[in-house]
Amino acid sequence: MKGSKLSLSWVLSLSLSLTIGLCGAAVAQDDLVDLLRKVQDNNTAEAKRNSEREQRFSAKAAQQKTLLKEAEAEVARQERLREQLKSKFDANEALLGELQLLLDKRVGDLGELFGVFRQIADDTQTMLFDSLITLENP
Repeated sequence: MKGSKLSLSWVLSLSLSLTIGLCGAAVAQDDLVDLLRKVQDNNTAEAKRNSEREQRFSAKAAQQKTLLKEAEAEVARQERLREQLKSKFDANEALLGELQLLLDKRVGDLGELFGVFRQIADDTQTMLFDSLITLENP
């Protein structure tokens, strides 16, 4: 960009010199000086616009870096939470296994006890049906 400004100015200056040398007219010189001034003004305005664009780009890049850091921090936080929850889940699963064994044992004991009660009830029913009292008082 800077090189193009210099070369454009150089070309205009050379053109101005040639025109002055060839024509020698004051009007042509004034027109070329005005043209040179306009080109320089346009270059200055363009440089200003480019500078503003670069500043906006830099600001957006900084904003994107900030967002990236925030996202990375959130990912790390979620990873730590996942690890905590996984540990808690594993501990709960081990406890559930122990409790299931205890339940199975108690259900087995209760089933055995229920079987004994059923046997006693059957024996008692048989004894009552065979009893003489039942024959007298049904």
